Amino acid sequence: MNMKALLCALLLAPAAWAGDPAPAPPTAVLGQVFGSSQFQPGDSDAWFFAKSGRALPAGAMLRTETGAFCLIFLSDGTKLRLWPKSHLRVVELSAERSELALASGRMEVWVKKSGKAQFKAQTPLFTAAQAEGVFAVEILSENSAVLDLFAGDTDITDESGTPRMVSAGNRVEFAAKTGASTPAPLPPIALRPEEPSEAGPARPASVKDAPAPKPAAPAVVKPAPQELDTQL
Repeated sequence: MNMKALLCALLLAPAAWAGDPAPAPPTAVLGQVFGSSQFQPGDSDAWFFAKSGRALPAGAMLRTETGAFCLIFLSDGTKLRLWPKSHLRVVELSAERSELALASGRMEVWVKKSGKAQFKAQTPLFTAAQAEGVFAVEILSENSAVLDLFAGDTDITDESGTPRMVSAGNRVEFAAKTGASTPAPLPPIALRPEEPSEAGPARPASVKDAPAPKPAAPAVVKPAPQELDTQL
């Protein structure tokens, strides 16, 4: 190797060693809220009324009341719709995975591909991990749940710890005693949910208007003017 070639190799070596910069971890923010919902920041035991634009860091929790819907947007393009009477916790937001735990209710998820990262959904009966696609999770009771896969292959693990890959177009049912069922084609009533936009409504178009809630009694103590959230 001549001197010129050696010099070029030395100049290019640092760039090769450095490699691509590590991707930034995603962030989560609350989108449109329809109805009464509350969130807990994660660094406090207090619950606050949910408001559009509120950041949801790891540890934050969100719950919806009867007739309420919420949208959650991740900075990597992934979107979630939380249905009424649901309870959700943000477990992890990292470059490797976005992980959320659904304790009750139903959520619909539109996972956008982001490098090698995965979206992981936890429930009391199973976990589901997906790199890209569309799925819905519903907890029917403390002993049963269902997973509908509309797009993308999904890795599932039930309480027994046995992993399984399930392809799109299938439904898997879970029971506390028997674990995951054999995947079966989606029933006709399981329609692929329409992906929401950031400016769109929080609830699906198929859901009818709920009766207007009765006005709440005036609060005895008003929040300080500088506070951005209203504590329950």
